[in-house]
This record gives sequence, C-alpha cells and structure tokens, in this order.
Amino acid sequence: MEKAERTLREILRLTEEKGYWPSINEWDRHAKANGFLTAVGLYYYVPKPWERLREEMGYPPRAKKLTPEEALEYLHQASQELGISFTRKEYTEWQQKNPDAPTPTRIARRFGGWAKAMEAAGLIPGLHVGKVWSDEKLLEILLKAADCMGHDLSESDYKAWRKMQKEETPSVETLRTRFKSWNAVKEAVHLKTFPPGPYANCRWNQGEWLPYLVRFVKEQLSVASYEKWAEKNGAPSVKSLRDYAGTWLNSLFAALDFYINKRKGNGEKRDDEPIISD
Repeated sequence: MEKAERTLREILRLTEEKGYWPSINEWDRHAKANGFLTAVGLYYYVPKPWERLREEMGYPPRAKKLTPEEALEYLHQASQELGISFTRKEYTEWQQKNPDAPTPTRIARRFGGWAKAMEAAGLIPGLHVGKVWSDEKLLEILLKAADCMGHDLSESDYKAWRKMQKEETPSVETLRTRFKSWNAVKEAVHLKTFPPGPYANCRWNQGEWLPYLVRFVKEQLSVASYEKWAEKNGAPSVKSLRDYAGTWLNSLFAALDFYINKRKGNGEKRDDEPIISD
C-alpha cells in the first residue's frame, strides 16, 4: 500500500509539473523508468479507472471534444505549409511538429473519413489517402448505394448517397479508376448501364478534373522535380532560390505570376505555343 501512496503522490507531482493529467501510456513510461506502479498495477490497490482518478483529483480531461469547425481550422493551418493538396501521412508529419493540432484519426472521425474532411475544408485529398479498397469491397459498397438510390445509379446519385454515410466510403474517382469507367463498374454487379451519349467526353466537371490537375502541378512543380531539371540545365539551386526569395513557394509564385502575366500580355495563344521565345 505504501508503494500505491507514493505512486499517487508522484502522479499528482507529475501532473502539476506538466500542467495536465497524463495519459496511461505517458504515465506507464514514467512509472517504469522511475520505479512506480503502472496504471494497471495501481488499479490492484485503488480499483478505480484512470479517468475516474483524474475526476476525483479535480483535473480536467486533457483533450476536449473536437468540433467540426476546429478540425477544419487545423486543416487550413496545415494547408499554409503543405498546400491545398496533401495526404494523411503528410498531415501526420505536420501534426507531429504541431502537437496542439488533432491527429488525422480524430479529424477523420468527425467527418466519416479523411477524404470527406479534406473536401469539407475546400482542400483536395492527396494521392493514396484513406483505405486501400479491395475490388470486392468496392462492389459491395456500390450495391449498397444502388439498393438505396436505385439500380440505374448515376455518378451524381452515388455522390449524394456517399454524403449521407457516416463511415468512410470510396469516391466516384476511386471506383471509376479501378474499373476504367462508371459503366464498367456497374456492369460488374449487373446494374443498369446506358450507352455513352454525345457528350460522354465532357463528363469531367471542375470538381472532377481539378483534383487531377492540382496533383499534376504539385508533382511536376515540386522541389525534387526542379532539382533534377536544374542539374540538367545549369539552373540555380533551390538553396539559391530560397536565398533570394525566402522560400521555394515564394520563388515558384513569382515565376508563375510572370508566366501568367506574360501569357495575358501576348493575347490568345495555342496551348502548345511557347510563351517566351529565345
């Protein structure tokens, strides 16, 4: 019992030192390193759950409930450094440098999936986000949507159904990419399909083509891509650009502004026509 009392005093001391009630994992690491009872060991003498001890000792919970508005604000903060398109892994790396920010799991839980959270924030999910869906699972989810929305399920119908789901579900783009077309994925589960109309090639609205173009820009205008190009063309290093512009993005924005203004000044030109001649 003496060891239990010493453990309780140490928990209080550590709480005062840190300014918050430690988590079980945090306390167990400290206890093992300093010869105190772990949370489970303490429960043998004081049969109260860890959070009950916290409440009885008068300390508030460390993490308050995350609101959707707060989650979106943190995503916007991350986008200041990561850009308008980033993956869950990239956010995790950013969050580790910003420990006050919620984990991607907490954010995803508020919106029923990471991709949905990014979309709600007006951002574009990076490549390879969320689950890796098997073909069987994708088809199973498609059938669930068809049972709710009708067996002539359109892409718009599926998107409307997806917004109503609390659990993470694949996007239209995921289904279309895996099975090559919307008709092909419907044929795989014997749903009603329609022959392509005269405007089949115009199916890409801004909400569908923009994410792909943003991903292309992000990959092609990355530091790594520039470094390879600079080495072949005798161009200044990224460090030199940062010395003059402050950051890589500042130098990139300056170049893009010049490019766009030059194009506007030249009037209408073909897409494949050079803007700046030798």
